[in-house]
Amino acid sequence: MKRYRFLLLALPALVIALALVMAGCGGDDEGGGEGSGTVSVLSLWGGSEREAFQKVLTKFTQDTGIKTKYETARDFLPVIRTRLAAGNPPMVAIVPRPGIVSDLALDGSLQSFSDLELDTDAINQNYGKAWTDLTIIEGETYGVVAKANSKSTIWYRPDSLKELGAQPPKTWEELLSLTKKYK
Repeated sequence: MKRYRFLLLALPALVIALALVMAGCGGDDEGGGEGSGTVSVLSLWGGSEREAFQKVLTKFTQDTGIKTKYETARDFLPVIRTRLAAGNPPMVAIVPRPGIVSDLALDGSLQSFSDLELDTDAINQNYGKAWTDLTIIEGETYGVVAKANSKSTIWYRPDSLKELGAQPPKTWEELLSLTKKYK
């Protein structure tokens, strides 16, 4: 299977990640307007997120001379899979969930940081293990965590658990059982 050269950012450090990809695109080590070419970026960000990220891309182009082409795909997964199948992947993808990174890496659609000759240790030195583990698949790093959202948090009042004589649940089944007690 053909492997594509593009960096995957999970959960959605954007400037760092783009700089990593751009390292092979030209420019001098001091930075500043000497690069060439265009880097394509695919994400599901639209609206104000897209506007904010476009400012990052504009500054990147000013500093490196490397152009960027940003594309939004609200239906990210079907779009990335279609583009991969067609042999037209973006160079950078800002992926909404870490599971997608794993799926794409395991099916051979991605190149790891070591395939791209990037220094994984230098990249990950400012990230905790919990973050770097999200993009390490079978011992290889495939991305950098750019953004995290807590969308699956369940809030509870500890005093209400005491009243029920219960402990915080550790499994889905325990959560369902506790929910029944609250009813």
